[in-house]
Amino acid sequence: MTPRRAKPPAAAGAGAGRRRGHATRRQRLLVELKTKSIREAATLPFDLGTLQEVGSKKLGLSAQETLDIAQVLSETHNVITYPRSDCA
Repeated sequence: MTPRRAKPPAAAGAGAGRRRGHATRRQRLLVELKTKSIREAATLPFDLGTLQEVGSKKLGLSAQETLDIAQVLSETHNVITYPRSDCA
C-alpha cells in the first residue's frame, strides 16, 4: 500500500484549495510589462484658408463665422493662436 499525502488544511475564502501562484481560467497573471517612450511630431496647424474650409465642410459655418470663432478663442480664451492681419 502506498502512503497518501496529507491534505493541507482548508483556507478560508475564494480560491481555497488552489495552488498558490497559478492562474485560473478567469484570472490572468501579468508577469512582465515593457513600456517604450515614443516621440511624435505635432501636427501642423491650420492656415486660415484650411480652417475656413474645414469649418464649412464639417460644421456648416460660413468663412466669416469661422474667423469670428477663431478670434474669440484666441483673444478671450487663449486656447489657439490666431494669425490676424491688421491690414484690411
